[in-house]
Parts: sequence; structure tokens; C-alpha cells
Amino acid sequence: MSRKNERRDKNVHDIRVVVGIDFGTSYSGFAYCRTASANQEVCTNTEWSGYRGRFKTNTVLQYDDDFEKVTEWGKLAFAKKVERKNMDKDEPKSVGLFKLYLGSFGKLDDDLKPKIPVDYKKAIADYLREWERILEHWPDVNFYENVLLIISVPADYSKKELAIMRECSLEAELIRKENIEYLQFTTERK
Repeated sequence: MSRKNERRDKNVHDIRVVVGIDFGTSYSGFAYCRTASANQEVCTNTEWSGYRGRFKTNTVLQYDDDFEKVTEWGKLAFAKKVERKNMDKDEPKSVGLFKLYLGSFGKLDDDLKPKIPVDYKKAIADYLREWERILEHWPDVNFYENVLLIISVPADYSKKELAIMRECSLEAELIRKENIEYLQFTTERK
């Protein structure tokens, strides 16, 4: 067996948790399975910041006045959304639909895409960064060495768009290196 295959086999054996993230345009959620336990049951997350009982949360962020820092995410950011015409310095700034900048929608002319006040890559990275609550499920597991993340993406995503998702995952600190095997993609069913 070559060293490369040896290393890959070692990595596969080090996976203790597999996490599937459904990063959607409007709603997102995740499920996980502890592979290192006798009970390898798939668990779907139903606890979100501020509420519980739903499989998914809104794919929405709320930013501070300068659109630098996320102040809320998911349903809580959506619940405080204000109408654009009423936006002023003191009102929350919600951002959504940023996933539409990728895939077949990403190929649209800019005037047909939803207008968002931050770069779409920043919004994706900021949203993925909020997934840190995944870490809360397994305090005894080294997230960067024992967790395999699998993010679902539309079937029409090109290699460029997958690279953007990988770049955003790195920026969000879900992975330590861009081309690491602990982050994989699967296509959504049509």
C-alpha cells in the first residue's frame, strides 16, 4: 500500500462524526451521525438559536450598521427584517438570497440578481461561520480531524462554484485547509 493510500485510510478511520449540511437558498439545516458509537443513528438538528422543533432555519443574516459583523442569523435575523424603504442607521440589516449568486442564477445579468449590500462570498462565509453550533454536539471530538462535512449543492454547480463554496468554508473556519478531504460535496436531487 502506498503512503498516500495509507494516509487516506488513516483519515477515513479517524472520522467519528459525519455531518450533512443542506445549505439552501431560503432554508438550511443539518443532520449528523456518530460513526464511532455503537448506535449509528442519523440525527437531524432541531435546535436553533432562539427556537427549537424545526428541521431547518432561514438562510438569512442580520448585520450591524456597517455590514461587517453578523448580529443574528437564521429565523431570528428574518424575524427582525425591515422593509428597504424604512431602513435607516438604527434598523437591523437583513441579508438573504446570497446563494442565488451561484449556479444557474449566478449566470444571470447582475441587474436580474437580488441586490444585497455585501459581497455574496462574504455572506456565504458569514452564514457558514454561524454553523459553529455544530461543534457544540461533540465536545469530545476534534472537529478538524474527526468530522467529515458534506454540503449539498445544486447539480448544476461547476468546479468554479464548488471552489467558491470551499473557499467560503475555509473563510468560515469549517476547515483548516482549502483542499482537505474533510469537506465534500454532494448534489441535490432535482
